[in-house]
Amino acid sequence: MNTMVVPLAAAVRAAAGIPYRTNAAVPPGSLAWAILVTLLVLGVIIGGLLLARRYGWMRSWAGGPRLATQDGVSWRVTARVRLSATARAYVLQSKEESYLVIESSQHLAIQPRTSVAGEEHVRGG
Repeated sequence: MNTMVVPLAAAVRAAAGIPYRTNAAVPPGSLAWAILVTLLVLGVIIGGLLLARRYGWMRSWAGGPRLATQDGVSWRVTARVRLSATARAYVLQSKEESYLVIESSQHLAIQPRTSVAGEEHVRGG
């Protein structure tokens, strides 16, 4: 039994180690080009998003106040509340008027919005 252990130990000592790599895995020139192209593509994406935001192309995705124009009057959604799974309430406002709109899957109600007693004071200052 001792005769088998000695040749195995000698074989383990005789095996050469794995040589380490001495050159770079990625050449420095290729790495610089990869970083440059990545920054260029990222800049184009950011520039495109800023351009889309400036011209209002992203307004439907961003969740900002939506504007609608009818007969030269601009309408804006100033508030929205989800009342139930199928009903929502909106406040539509133009320069002169304000409406409360309540919609559900079966009905639509539109009411002129009257100002609350302290509301004008809060808006004024």
